[in-house]
Amino acid sequence: TIDPGSEVNMVVYYTPTTSGTYSTDTYKIVTPGGNTETLHFSGRCVHPQVVISKKADPFAKAGGVPNSLNFRDSHVGDQVSRVLNLRNDSERPVDYCFLCDE
Repeated sequence: TIDPGSEVNMVVYYTPTTSGTYSTDTYKIVTPGGNTETLHFSGRCVHPQVVISKKADPFAKAGGVPNSLNFRDSHVGDQVSRVLNLRNDSERPVDYCFLCDE
């Protein structure tokens, strides 16, 4: 019940579960007297912004191949390392994992 001249505040939540999706819903509120109000809700779940970078390869021509790491020639038993940088430019924490082919 809403008293004459008063209002009721409602909190509406949007909780997306999949990034990159757009959702829209329409609701009708109908009073017992037949008055109808239509509400439209919409929201878009943005992708996280993660940037992958690496130090420039001084031996590569024209900066090398983007998004690749070159370990050069190495011998059996050697352990060669390179640094790969992941930067989160999002407003929220981002989970990540590496999927490797065997």
